[in-house]
Amino acid sequence: RNAFQARGKAKWQGHPLRERAKKLATEGVLVVRFEMPFNLWCSGCGNHIRKGVRYNADKRKDGTYLSTTIWHFSMRCHLCPGIIELRTDPQKGDFEVVAGGRRKEERYTEEDAEVERLDDPTVKARKAADPMFALEHRETSKHRAR
Repeated sequence: RNAFQARGKAKWQGHPLRERAKKLATEGVLVVRFEMPFNLWCSGCGNHIRKGVRYNADKRKDGTYLSTTIWHFSMRCHLCPGIIELRTDPQKGDFEVVAGGRRKEERYTEEDAEVERLDDPTVKARKAADPMFALEHRETSKHRAR
């Protein structure tokens, strides 16, 4: 009698991840908790699925890019029986929708996000050489900080 057969009940013996890894040896699929990385529309029901919604997803290896593994995730939509499939894209550092959905495009430019640019080397050299340019640049930076 081992630790898994305590009190007469034979429990599942195998992987430490238990039921989540039951298809790991046969199909190479591990069930993981996946959080949607962006907003998308399900192509099955047309409903909006927001960023951050969590799913139990099947995770499988889909190839490699250089030495980085490309992972394929498939999950069921919580509003319909449709399946949404995503894949990692290590070249772009993002996910791509393979099937079952359409990504909501929300990419912003630096001007939209109001990101302040750091000084490039030419501006830094000009500030060191020209005191009036340095004073004007300092004043505009103070005005922009308010």
